[in-house]
Amino acid sequence: MSKKSIVWGTCWLNEGREVLCSFMKSAIDILTKIGLEVHIIIFDAKYKRDEKEIEKVEEDIECIIIRNMCEIFPNKNYGVAIISKIAYRLGTDYIAVVDSDWKVQDFGFFINSFLRPILIEDQDIVIPDISSAAGRCNLLIGRPMLNMFYPEYADKVPTAFPGAFFGVTAKICEITLKDTYHFDWGGEWDIVANSCNMGLKIASPILGMHNTRHRSNHSKMYDSFQIWRACIENITEERFELSKKYQENMIPDDSFAEIMVSTKASASKQIEKLIDLSKNTKLSKTQLQLAYMVLLPLAGIIDGAYGYENSLSLETDISQPYDRTELYHIALIVPHCVKTAIECSGKSFGMIQKNAAHCYGERWSKWTQLAQSKVMELADNQIQGKVL
Repeated sequence: MSKKSIVWGTCWLNEGREVLCSFMKSAIDILTKIGLEVHIIIFDAKYKRDEKEIEKVEEDIECIIIRNMCEIFPNKNYGVAIISKIAYRLGTDYIAVVDSDWKVQDFGFFINSFLRPILIEDQDIVIPDISSAAGRCNLLIGRPMLNMFYPEYADKVPTAFPGAFFGVTAKICEITLKDTYHFDWGGEWDIVANSCNMGLKIASPILGMHNTRHRSNHSKMYDSFQIWRACIENITEERFELSKKYQENMIPDDSFAEIMVSTKASASKQIEKLIDLSKNTKLSKTQLQLAYMVLLPLAGIIDGAYGYENSLSLETDISQPYDRTELYHIALIVPHCVKTAIECSGKSFGMIQKNAAHCYGERWSKWTQLAQSKVMELADNQIQGKVL
């Protein structure tokens, strides 16, 4: 019986070379012991990185490095598309994409737990459970999206955005090599949503990964715009209608939740309510996440309304931009806010989805299908020179 093969890929942006190489060496060691044929693929996400840094990585580990040839960011999912394309060209059985700066307590446990659902249990894709480290995107976007639009998968995927996945190459490529795959942060949701749409068997093991990074509210807010757009573009009308039937059964018993739940209005009007509240009382930085991560992007997509962030204080503290306990409370009112925003807009599913397809610019990123096609052509030239 021939060896099973795997592409183990990562997108290298700001991690130090030593961190990258150490992570990859640990992975190679364990994957080889498992008996897999291993191909290390690194997407160099930085634009015009020092050539000497790249040469040192190539000297340190046997790998294929594909350079980023354009200045459109974020671009992690451009890297995922490239890594997927190489896996397809190589004909590997499996593909994994993992952030190399994750803090892993036990590498053997991490990789064995990551691979087991597919190698032993015949699953199609692994989307790890990082609930212990879940932050704004997972709690305020991922969980509500799954609960409202994909309820049958809500218990199977605790965290939609873990920063890693492992899957059967043929299945993954059906998602990541489509023209509709988003190269911005929306691509993270594309993987989850299309796995659900395709009826894939999804496993979500706990891997012992830890990530304590925080980014500014401004940066995370742009993530939310791109993810919500991908959500609207991916759902069918049938799933869109499911959201209207979603029953909120755990609304927090506090004054902020009471005010927001009693506000039956469009996304833009809900933001105006928050602005009014902020004039009379200081909203906590966690309460403001409801605007940054949910209402601002929905106001843009559904209502075509922008600029409200100028009236809301964008906290600059990245050491602790929210209180985790309070964030769980805020997450419980998100479905109500989303349902109300849709119902009070007076717009049909088709109109909202059409709006989403036309969102472009700074908040939404400058990726278009034309831009994505062009950069993949540039990547193809590199791939052809490195993959036989």
